[in-house]
Amino acid sequence: MSKVIFRDERDFCSLSEIVAKFSFLLATLMCLVCTPAFAHDIEVKNSDGVTIYYNYINNQTELEVSYQGTNYHTYSDEYTGEVVIPASVTYNGKTYSVTNTGNEAFNNCQSLKSVTFPNSLTGIGNSAFCNCSGLTSMTIPNSVKNIGNGTFYQCSSLTSVTALRTDPMEFNCSSNAFDYSPTSSATLNVPVGCVTAYANLIPWSYFGKIFEGVPTGIEPIELRSDEAYATYYNVQGKRIAQPQRGQIVIIRYSDGTSKKVRVK
Repeated sequence: MSKVIFRDERDFCSLSEIVAKFSFLLATLMCLVCTPAFAHDIEVKNSDGVTIYYNYINNQTELEVSYQGTNYHTYSDEYTGEVVIPASVTYNGKTYSVTNTGNEAFNNCQSLKSVTFPNSLTGIGNSAFCNCSGLTSMTIPNSVKNIGNGTFYQCSSLTSVTALRTDPMEFNCSSNAFDYSPTSSATLNVPVGCVTAYANLIPWSYFGKIFEGVPTGIEPIELRSDEAYATYYNVQGKRIAQPQRGQIVIIRYSDGTSKKVRVK
């Protein structure tokens, strides 16, 4: 049988043993190569049972929301339905603030319907919601200062965005932020007195309807001139002559019933 001779001829092994050991090492290496490494640092389950994936940022003092796996397409639809991002997360006895949504964090999560962000959030990364075709609504907190490129690219079901900053934030690459999303038919809700500021800034100006005030589930209506709409009151109960566009009012009908609405 063939032998491999080392410097000390007493220390030798058969060629078959070398082949067997090499094969074992090669198989082990292939397993390591083929096993996906996780890009996210930690995963924590919310009180509602939804698991959120995070990466450490700022010298591991804060967290950003991430996708699961090595790339955003490693797993399909890791975020679905209505997702609530907490302001802080406790992990291994330490509490971290959640301050950012990472690049492509929700990319291609087509079963995602809505996301609620905390006021601790300061940034939303590039392509964070790209191709989220099921996303219908989004509220951007007033704490957000930076929004990346292509953030809401191809969100084909988007009907409503609420931006809470009184000074509209600019996008890193504003022209493509809402490309292939139906902004012309969607509603943008902004703080009172801020309609003009948003209407004059791309990409906010792409929205077909911009209303003042945070949406509250109050029905928007077109005012008509028929007698059923008898009297109007503001939310403080004071009677007013003619409501303005975007204003929330109480309408008292001629039959004695009343309804709170937002004027289109």
